[in-house]
Amino acid sequence: MFTMADNQVEFNTVWYQGVKGNGKIQSGESLKTSIAIPELKGGSGDGTEPFRMLVSSTIACYVMTLTFMLHQNKLPVSGLYMNTEASETKEKGIVITHYPHLILMEEANEDQIKTAQNLVDEAEKKCHIGNFVKQAGAQISVAGKVSLLSDVDEVSDYVDKHGLDW
Repeated sequence: MFTMADNQVEFNTVWYQGVKGNGKIQSGESLKTSIAIPELKGGSGDGTEPFRMLVSSTIACYVMTLTFMLHQNKLPVSGLYMNTEASETKEKGIVITHYPHLILMEEANEDQIKTAQNLVDEAEKKCHIGNFVKQAGAQISVAGKVSLLSDVDEVSDYVDKHGLDW
């Protein structure tokens, strides 16, 4: 039991059967996911494996950190979407690269565009989850892009293309 914490959360976990089984993890109403050992490692593959959960934590932290920094700088954000590539090898360990695309409103000026690009690059350094993972030997990098809003709704197109409308 924790006595002093800046951030304290509770998780509930269940696992069914052995290696070929699966489980569930939940934390409040905001996190509910199935977990399983990957097929490559002899498991069922019927759920998310730890590597994907770890990478998704770095993604969430980066995006939320960037969003907060953009808000603090009062930048006119229209939307953001991001691809992330992650690999794990014996030679290189864990390597994660985020490819954010930040879209500013049409009225953004050159200074705001430059500030936004700096924040896209800086947010990874401020992300505490990413920093924990880097302390464990992972490499995390960002190759971001900033553009202005156009007639095409790029965020909605991205959502449709990747089936993110759940």
